[in-house]
Amino acid sequence: MLILCPMEGFRQDVIEEILNIDSEKEKVTVTLALGYRSEEDQFQHMKKVRKPNEKLFKFI
Repeated sequence: MLILCPMEGFRQDVIEEILNIDSEKEKVTVTLALGYRSEEDQFQHMKKVRKPNEKLFKFI
């Protein structure tokens, strides 16, 4: 399968249905993408933008 967009969450119910998981006993909580970047990816050489930790996290 070819995915041409960033990962920004997942549909827990859909994954559990595809994997035939009994959602009364188990839940999908994390997904992991493995693979290689396409040579045709137009964004692969662009500078990455990272927000500082102070903008991402609030410690209480």
